[in-house]
Amino acid sequence: MKNIYILSLIVFILSGCQSVNNKNGSRNGNSRLFVEPLLPELPILYSAEVQIANKDFSGLELEFNINLENPYTAPIKFPEINWHYSVEGVQMLRGIFAGNGIIAPGAIEAGSINVNLTYEDIFQVSGAARNVVEVNSVFSFDIETSSGLEISWPIAIPHEPEISFQGIARQSLGRTMVFIFNWEVNNRNNFDLEIAEFVYNIRINNTLWASDRLSNPLTIRANSRMSVPVTVSVSSNSIIRELVDILNQGAPVNYNNTGTISFLSDEPGLGQFDIPMNFQGSTRIR
Repeated sequence: MKNIYILSLIVFILSGCQSVNNKNGSRNGNSRLFVEPLLPELPILYSAEVQIANKDFSGLELEFNINLENPYTAPIKFPEINWHYSVEGVQMLRGIFAGNGIIAPGAIEAGSINVNLTYEDIFQVSGAARNVVEVNSVFSFDIETSSGLEISWPIAIPHEPEISFQGIARQSLGRTMVFIFNWEVNNRNNFDLEIAEFVYNIRINNTLWASDRLSNPLTIRANSRMSVPVTVSVSSNSIIRELVDILNQGAPVNYNNTGTISFLSDEPGLGQFDIPMNFQGSTRIR
């Protein structure tokens, strides 16, 4: 009886071991090893930066470059990046950057996100931005379930320089008359502007007086004004006779001044740009 009890106990213990082995997936014959699925492995943020890809007086394009590193010994998939772009605390744009490809073990892969924004969009968010030279923006993103990152980026809002015609002054009279035509350029930006070229066509009382260009660079400092004088000599007998009468009577003359001013700027993304001129009216020669 005692032997039967011991034998039953041995059978029970062996059955229990077999049950444990079955649960763990380790059996002989056609059985296979059961492995718990692992959570997806995510890359780590190696670096992030922002730069201006393009810029003019209507808007700009920002390029955000993100570098992700695979710290594991196995390749991983480039993850989805959820991004948000805000200006003055108001979210304006959002999206998902779906990376395509695999990041090799120990490798660093780059992803670029381009954001296009018009200044009019910014003005609708903040009306005060029309009168400032810079607003604050934040680009934030997160990589699937990992923690996010924010990049603060000040946006410099460029303003087209204001060009105005200031009038005509006589410098000398005689068989050849010399006059000074004056324009003024107002640089409303917090960066310098350089006048690379000044092309002008001057008509007085429907007669062409001068058509030429100034190629001597002029620098207009930030938030300042500069006078741009142009010296014009007149030697035509018919024009001089007409001018003598006009000057003696103090009568006004009609002017039509056209041309183009080419500007250069060190502001990132702005580079060189042209502003056309077309001034018409009447004035007295001082």
